[in-house]
Amino acid sequence: MIREVTNWLSYVLNQELKHITTSTQFLWETPDNKMVKLLPYCYEDRDLYNWLKENPEALPVVRTYDVTEGVMPENILFYGGKKYLILTMEKLYLSDQLFLNQKIIQDSCEMFNDFVEENYQFPWNSYSIIGDLMDSILKQNEDHQNIIFDFFRKTNPELLPLVTEMGVILKRISSHDIYWFDCHVMQFMEDENHNLVAIDLDNDLGYRDNILQHKEEKKLVSC
Repeated sequence: MIREVTNWLSYVLNQELKHITTSTQFLWETPDNKMVKLLPYCYEDRDLYNWLKENPEALPVVRTYDVTEGVMPENILFYGGKKYLILTMEKLYLSDQLFLNQKIIQDSCEMFNDFVEENYQFPWNSYSIIGDLMDSILKQNEDHQNIIFDFFRKTNPELLPLVTEMGVILKRISSHDIYWFDCHVMQFMEDENHNLVAIDLDNDLGYRDNILQHKEEKKLVSC
């Protein structure tokens, strides 16, 4: 099946693509050292990636060079007949150290939940600390942001600079009204200059509506 998808993409983009085996099977490398990624089509992501293409310096995120739409041929198993976004992007890198730090953060949720209950006396059922950081930034909940930073400051201070840097990136993303729902610690890599950048952005309007409702409820309570 991957061979058929690769052949189709190579035809659409008029270049020979090489499939890359990663956690996602829809990723390819181009002859000129760029990456191609398939995303199920939705107009929110189409608009987001077209905006990123037109504003390459606006955010510390993976650079988007081209956004193409295509319907996969009907005869391709499982995916035939479905519409996709075909993204041509810069090639990024994941050092062993960054991957190790990401894994430590990802595996710290249970310790984080215990830390919050012990030190702040309320339950916090986190499954993604960086996802929670994005959520608290979008909700403008500085108390929750500070709790997350406090956790790393007291339990794993060597990771605090990385979490802080991710927080800066998330604030820049949110400042452009991008409601990144599928945000987690493994969604960061480095560019060729070793700058940390975000990958796999989305702009989930259902998530946006939830955030806006939360802000309105918070405003009413404060009144």
